[in-house]
Amino acid sequence: MRRRATATGLAVTLAFGLGLTGCGQGEEAGPAERMGKALDESMKETAESARSAAEEAARTAEEAAAAARKAAGDVAAGPGETVEEDYE
Repeated sequence: MRRRATATGLAVTLAFGLGLTGCGQGEEAGPAERMGKALDESMKETAESARSAAEEAARTAEEAAAAARKAAGDVAAGPGETVEEDYE
C-alpha cells in the first residue's frame, strides 16, 4: 500500500511539474535567459573573429615566407647570376 501511495505521489508531482514547464511560454524571456542569449551571441562573434584573425595570420605568414625565399634567392645569386641548386 505504501509503495502505491509513493508511486501515485511521484506521478502527481511529475505531472504537475511538467504542466508548469509549459506555463510561461510566449512570455518575455527572463534576465537569466537574456543573459544566456547575449553570452551565446558574444561567444559566436568571438569565435568568428578568432577564425578570421587566424586565416589572415596564415596568409601573411605564407606571403612573408614567399618573400623571404625570393630575397634569399636574389641575395645568393647576386645581380644577373642564377643559383644552381644541388640536391644530392
